Amino acid sequence: MADGSLKVKVMAPPEDGKANEEVCQVLAAHYKVKRADVEVIAGQTSTRKLVRVKD
Repeated sequence: MADGSLKVKVMAPPEDGKANEEVCQVLAAHYKVKRADVEVIAGQTSTRKLVRVKD
């Protein structure tokens, strides 16, 4: 996006962390890192999230 953020659309429902998990999986694949290297650090219950990707 224009502000440098990424827009990720997932099909998982926003319950029990399923959508957050899918976002992490998508970002791990995009950045070519292990799933364990991606975590949501803010916005767990929001549509806008802050995600940490370890390199």
